[in-house]
Order: sequence, then structure tokens, then C-alpha cells
Amino acid sequence: MRALTKEVSKVMERASFRRAAGVVRMLLAAAFLWGLTGLADAQELPAPRGPVALTVSGSIEHVNRGALDALEQRESLFKYHEIAFERAAQFDVAALERLGMHRIIARHPGWPKEIAFEGPMLRDVLAAVGATGRVVNVLALDGYAAEIEISEIRNRPFIVAVKREGRYLGIGDQGPTWVVAPPQPNRTPGHEQGSKWVWAAFHISVE
Repeated sequence: MRALTKEVSKVMERASFRRAAGVVRMLLAAAFLWGLTGLADAQELPAPRGPVALTVSGSIEHVNRGALDALEQRESLFKYHEIAFERAAQFDVAALERLGMHRIIARHPGWPKEIAFEGPMLRDVLAAVGATGRVVNVLALDGYAAEIEISEIRNRPFIVAVKREGRYLGIGDQGPTWVVAPPQPNRTPGHEQGSKWVWAAFHISVE
């Protein structure tokens, strides 16, 4: 009788061990899937299919790329302008267009005429990346930069232009993008407003 009791006890111990091991496997699987879900959440923006026109980094929630790779850290405009990030959101022209195209007319004292620009609203670009900062710093290829408060972006129709007078902007032709806004009502366009119009813009930092 005691021998039978011992055998039953052994069987119960093995069964308990198998159940415990099963629970551990389930927990590990759940943790793995949770990690994948977290990665998907962190990279929920689709990757650009065409050449990248704009990179947004800083205080953002939605991204589609990681840190600079070894070559970018040595030979790139990011390196030249001392830009570094652990994650960022990148857009090609098609992705910017999918955010909704808007047309504005702007004129600066140095321009021969009014110019028509087309592109998504800057505030829509910031919404797409889940921007959580207070200001943005828009950087051009040549190093020119302008700081714009997000509160101003909400209240003024800044656009990230990808077209000027119906033509796509290119490198050497004020591209890849041009952050611009129409003049404020009852104010003559001048240096104060034009200083925030950044042509050849390629990077936006949210701070």
C-alpha cells in the first residue's frame, strides 16, 4: 500500500511539474508576443518606398526607422549637421502627399511675384509622427535652421511644400521640401516671417 502511495505521489509530482512548465512556456510566449507588439507600436509608420524627402526625430511617438547606421554616422548630412537619433520617422514624397495636399500663395519682398506652393500641412506631419514637444527646428541642406513653436504651427497654415508652381521640388531647386506659410493678415511679408520659410528642408527636430 505504501509503495502504491509513493507511485501516486511521483505521478502527481510529474504532473505538477508538467503543468508548471506549461505555465512558464505560456508566460514566455505571451512576453515574446508582447515584445513584438511593442515593436510594432514603435514602428507603426510604413517605411518609405521612394527616396526619403523628410526625416522627423526628437519627441515623437510614431517612427519607421532606428538609429543611424555605421556609414550614416561617418558619411551623411546627418553627420555633417551633427544630427543623431535613436529612432525617427521618414517620409518620401508619396507619403507626404497621402497626408493631404494643400495649396497656398506666398510672396516675399525679394520675389518677382506671388508663388503657389503645394504640400501637406506641417501640423498634419507632426500629428502623423505623434509629436509631443513644444517647438520644432526645421533644418535645410545648407545648414540654415528655423525654430517654430508648435502653438504657432497649430494656428498658421504652414505647409511642407513638395511642389512650387505645379512642379515637384528637387535638390538644387529649393527641395526636397520647403516649409512655408502665407503672410499673416494685415502684415507685410518681411524678414520676420520669411525667416521661418525654410527651403531645401530635409530634417525636423521636435523638442
